[in-house]
Amino acid sequence: MFFLKSLTGLLSLGACLLERPGEGDRKKEELKGLVLQILPEEEWDIDQDLLDEILDAAIDTIVAWLNRTVWKTA
Repeated sequence: MFFLKSLTGLLSLGACLLERPGEGDRKKEELKGLVLQILPEEEWDIDQDLLDEILDAAIDTIVAWLNRTVWKTA
């Protein structure tokens, strides 16, 4: 459970730090790289393709939430 809380916090923070107009796919790849650099390698004892899919879905979910709440413009 600690791993998921750490991942969620890291993705939220990273999304805020990397926020800039456009470049969605590029920012997503940068954020995935950041996560892989920061969290301990022993936490990644899963298939790399599965991890990539999990990170894609998690990033999309967190960015959608940030768009509705924190970054709301209307």
